Amino acid sequence: MKKIKLIAAALSICVLLSSCLNIEERIVINNDNSGIYFLSIDMSKLMATIAQMGQSIDSTSKNKKVDTTIALRGYIDTAKSLTPAEKALYRNSIVSIKMDVPNNIAKIKIECPFTTISDLAIVKKNLFSVISKLDITKAAASSLTQGSSLPAGANLGAASQAGSPMEQFFTFTAAPGKISYIINNKAGLDKEMASDSIQQMKQMSMFMGDFLYSTVFVLPKEAKKFSGPGMSISDDKKTVTFKRHFDDLTDNVEKLEYNIEY
Repeated sequence: MKKIKLIAAALSICVLLSSCLNIEERIVINNDNSGIYFLSIDMSKLMATIAQMGQSIDSTSKNKKVDTTIALRGYIDTAKSLTPAEKALYRNSIVSIKMDVPNNIAKIKIECPFTTISDLAIVKKNLFSVISKLDITKAAASSLTQGSSLPAGANLGAASQAGSPMEQFFTFTAAPGKISYIINNKAGLDKEMASDSIQQMKQMSMFMGDFLYSTVFVLPKEAKKFSGPGMSISDDKKTVTFKRHFDDLTDNVEKLEYNIEY
């Protein structure tokens, strides 16, 4: 349980600070259309920046080092607020956490297997929604630094809606041989881009450094067609990578769309 609380705390921090992190999605698709969705979140540069700003760390955590992996099966099975479908999709998920406060290292990796590619969009979309139902609270963020316990029955609520505020205006689809991420509401997206929250994000750009959000697809066959932001492809044409920087999330959102056919 102590490990679960620590992982919950780290995940909560990732959610709350998702606009300040280097993130990589890696989707591995097998020949039978099963696969694994990986989400890696690196907070190391954020920790280093905080340290450079002279911010103090609680004495109970300044020497903390953690390197652990835990299967969420038992934690998910006991969650009363998860539906049977959610439990089935995420039961075999694994979370790894590496925390080395003295050396400014903080990394989280989530691994979610899927049995069919038709489940991939749901696994990807609802990951943090499911996390919010695992009795995790905002107070978990403070438990990482203060050693406090998680209150029973609490959850992240609205804070669990991870990712960019533009996410709702895009649709991710995955089917055998075809993957896409496209705008579903151009008018709504334009309105959101003019909102105060996006303008505030733009003002933060000077503090974001080399923030990077990467999406990597490891395909069972060669990619035949592909387009998208910061795109690169491996020599065997089976690994396609898309990269977005902070400016893309605030100024060039139309360029976030991508398509792959294989």
